[in-house]
Amino acid sequence: MRSQKNKVRSTRSQTSFVGLAQLGMTCALAGALVLAPATAFGVSGEALTHAMQSQETKGSVLSGDEQGNFEVKLAVAYPKTGTHAMYLLGESQDIEVTVEAFTLPRGEMTEALQGTVELFSGATLLGSAPVVLDADAPKQTVTISTDRWGRGGAHEVVARYTPDSETGYIATHSAAQTYRVVDTTRVVDDIELNGEPAAGIGEASLEWTIGNIWFSNFRVGFHREVIEGNVSLPDFAPGSSDEELQRYYWRPFIFHDGVGESDEAGNRIITFTGTARLTSGSGNQWNFTDPAMHINAVGDGYITAEFSGFYHIGISQQYEPTRVTIATFNGAKLATDAGGMTSATAELNWQGQSNGAGTWAHAFDASFPNEFVALLNPGVSLFFAESSIATDSSKVPHPIRFSFVETALAEEGDGDDDADPGSETPGGEEPGVENPGGEIPGGEEPGEEEPGGEDPDGEGGEGEEPGAEEPGGEGPDGEESEGEDPEEEAPEGETPDGETPGAVEPEEEAPVDGETGPETPGVGTPGTENPVAEAPNSENLAKSRPDAASSTGTPGAHELSETGGTPQVSTALAAATAVIAGLLMFVRRRDAR
Repeated sequence: MRSQKNKVRSTRSQTSFVGLAQLGMTCALAGALVLAPATAFGVSGEALTHAMQSQETKGSVLSGDEQGNFEVKLAVAYPKTGTHAMYLLGESQDIEVTVEAFTLPRGEMTEALQGTVELFSGATLLGSAPVVLDADAPKQTVTISTDRWGRGGAHEVVARYTPDSETGYIATHSAAQTYRVVDTTRVVDDIELNGEPAAGIGEASLEWTIGNIWFSNFRVGFHREVIEGNVSLPDFAPGSSDEELQRYYWRPFIFHDGVGESDEAGNRIITFTGTARLTSGSGNQWNFTDPAMHINAVGDGYITAEFSGFYHIGISQQYEPTRVTIATFNGAKLATDAGGMTSATAELNWQGQSNGAGTWAHAFDASFPNEFVALLNPGVSLFFAESSIATDSSKVPHPIRFSFVETALAEEGDGDDDADPGSETPGGEEPGVENPGGEIPGGEEPGEEEPGGEDPDGEGGEGEEPGAEEPGGEGPDGEESEGEDPEEEAPEGETPDGETPGAVEPEEEAPVDGETGPETPGVGTPGTENPVAEAPNSENLAKSRPDAASSTGTPGAHELSETGGTPQVSTALAAATAVIAGLLMFVRRRDAR
């Protein structure tokens, strides 16, 4: 009898432990679900949305709701390229958007699409156009013209589609495409004379490098040549060290015998005659003719010149003569010595002069004046703008030095020129008394002119032809060798019409850290840095620049919810809770018996 009771107790004990184990497993499972939801679903809802969008935007577009029956796909075209800057602030240009409709799963279009495509740069609406698609035409390219950029610099352009009616299609938008818009406004306001001139200016001189660069791999810079007129170059040998070579390639042109005028307010305009030429290899020639300096009373100013030349690399492009601003400056300190000579040294502007971050490359805003850079072929325009390659520090324009003599003009009525010729007879005799000599002193007849004389403007016309042989040098593109004849490489007179398929384009996404960009493949760090690494007067630029639109974070960035622990800790906590719950139930059952 006792043995049978012990057997029953043993069976009950085993049953209790089996039940306890089953109960523990159940509690562990429940605890894991209750206590660790953030572990199982650790990505926040917003991060999951971004992740899905990031998958959709791979390629070039962001599609509509994948769970719907229909999908609309948009793509903004890449910016057009040509022989000069294409997108200028205030000028209208076309932007193309491709619209395509699908039935999901991807197949033929079964329902017509009708709606509107809009182009945006940030919150700015650039333009819109209607779109209609059907089974016969499920894909369409929409062209939108715009001049609504509002500012210069880089713009991230996005296309948005909105349906007109209740159809299966939903609103969607494209991925962004970067467009670079050039604001050619000068950073120093116009300076002109007001009213009659107050003083004449003479004996003026100007020392100006115009442009400078250093290609360290080739150990050369821009070649310099005087074509004609009152301009010269320092004459010395190049030398052999980097420092000596840079001194040679960065020689300033010296314009002399300039003349001009000033007004009562202190505004001055000084003009020079002559043509200076820069070349880079045999494919690039830039001529600067008859520069003019405009300076106001506080020392702000700019230099214009008639620019011309050619680009002959792959295509033949002529730069027609155009007067543009080549340099600007602020706050030049003019001083006049005891001999009446006024002189000054001025740092030329560089930083902030592109009128908007990203105008020429990346998010940079340093360049020569935009009205000049915009004329150049995109294959070489970055010779005159910051572009994140090794030559950048050598592109900074060097300071200018100028001097002149200013002489006040005589007031009207000063001197004896206005005396009445009939009021007194020479020799002091009374009016009306006949001159015994019968002749009037100074016996020249009124109006009699001096004979002959040369025409002061009789000097000849243009200098060398644009294709004239230049003093050699290898171009940054590596296509020309030292001393090539540009006439053989690029015949004169071939000017492309409109866009040229062969135009060399600068790379938009040049590596930032030391790699070469579109100017000079393989260019390394210069041996000697430009002594004018930064323009200290850049803070004096006349206009403030709009900041570039801040870029958003990378779509699809996963964020772990703030659960306070890792998945392993949560699982262990759930298991421990389940065991404790099982033990408590076991104790209660035993006490009940």
